[in-house]
Amino acid sequence: MRPLFRSILPLACSLAAGALHATPITLVNVSAPAINCVFNTSCSVTVTDITAPMWGSGFLQSRTYQAAPGSPAAGMWVYEYRIDLTRVVGTTAIPLVTSLSVDFGPVVNTLDFNGDGSTGEQGFVVTGGGMGSVAPVSANQTGRVITFTFSPGVAGGGSPNTGQTTFFFGLVSRSAPRDITARAVANVAPSMALAARAPMMLLVRPFPGPLHPVPATGPVATEDCIAYDPNNLSVVNEGAAGFVLMSGNQRMVMLDNQAEAGKAMILASQHTHQCFVGRNNNRPNRRQYIMQYWRGVSGLPPASVPGEDCLPYSSAAVGVFNRGAIGWRMEQGSSWMKLFTDQADANRGLMTAKAFSNHCFIGRGNSRPDRLAYIVEYWR
Repeated sequence: MRPLFRSILPLACSLAAGALHATPITLVNVSAPAINCVFNTSCSVTVTDITAPMWGSGFLQSRTYQAAPGSPAAGMWVYEYRIDLTRVVGTTAIPLVTSLSVDFGPVVNTLDFNGDGSTGEQGFVVTGGGMGSVAPVSANQTGRVITFTFSPGVAGGGSPNTGQTTFFFGLVSRSAPRDITARAVANVAPSMALAARAPMMLLVRPFPGPLHPVPATGPVATEDCIAYDPNNLSVVNEGAAGFVLMSGNQRMVMLDNQAEAGKAMILASQHTHQCFVGRNNNRPNRRQYIMQYWRGVSGLPPASVPGEDCLPYSSAAVGVFNRGAIGWRMEQGSSWMKLFTDQADANRGLMTAKAFSNHCFIGRGNSRPDRLAYIVEYWR
């Protein structure tokens, strides 16, 4: 598997004390390699690991990988963690870690990890077939943050190689990885900040509601929209061809790289319809005459695309004009925004542009020979 991309999103602000209710996360015991069958039909997975040092010779391990096509978790992302204090030796006191907190976000709860026929399981602990001797006694989520508790704790040793390590414990998300700072609570130190991996954070921000078009003069093309399920989105790595955003078995858009595919997933998660203007045009360079926009409000937590690539414009100054052989063109003053093959398409595009004030793109900087096929367009 290719290395996972790293997001540069900032950490979420601290939660106000008492403002949110802690919800238990159900953990089930599993064995390896059986658990791998949930994530790959070959029952084998290729992982990416990072570690963060704890007291020099100990560490927190973060393990990430994406479930393969055809598996029960196809397209989803797996996050496993392990605290290893086997080589940590106490001096005045033996170090003891009692909890680990991770800014994780929504947890997938539709999978059967232990093969008991129940598909509502939220997390797993690999107690069989792998390393470790300590399991979390509980996991609770407050807002985005999940805290794993160990009792009496994960302990270092009084001499080398006598300390403890946890089993791998894991969760599944629909979002690709980012770098975060996890927090561990121990008996011999204040809360420790540790580099870790967790799902990409959705930044809260109001998102446009349903589109309310303004009237246009002349014919208007019929709206061309495809409904999809925003609760069933995934990204599939197709190798040299790029990354495809899927809703179930429905292909939606192609992206050049994993980071851009993650942004497209956030965009799609906010809506219910992917819409086009001019999709059936027969121009030789037909992609130049297709406009894309998104409609419907999914009801999922409001989110914005990180690192947006948007061109602001004045909706009052936008118009469409007949430019002869090249077709109709959407323009703002001396700059042009979109091409359309005829007046009906141009008016449909204008109705959309008039409702917003930013023309935005994902993947506009790609260098593919057919680069327009790898650009996602949206308006806000």
